[in-house]
Amino acid sequence: MSETNMIDLKAISEVVATLLNYPEGYAFSPYEIHKVINKIYLQVGWTEIRPQMMYNYSTNGGIVHGVRKGPNGDHKYTKTQVQTFITKLITNKIARMSNI
Repeated sequence: MSETNMIDLKAISEVVATLLNYPEGYAFSPYEIHKVINKIYLQVGWTEIRPQMMYNYSTNGGIVHGVRKGPNGDHKYTKTQVQTFITKLITNKIARMSNI
């Protein structure tokens, strides 16, 4: 792994850790997930995503595998679900970029 990727991963872990500042039981909307992802993307120099991307992921079961929308039929996710999704999203993006 290059030094650049290590710096990126450190920045990513710091931003994802900010999710811990939300109160227990807080429900994240796709828009809020989009804002956290864009914060990470800006720190590492990647192009921002549009909010609609997260609503599409939510509607199609991409945030929590196999769950379309949230557990109550709405677009809300727990802190653990969001942390897992963002970590997987970023890890996959880094893997795709290193294969180019």
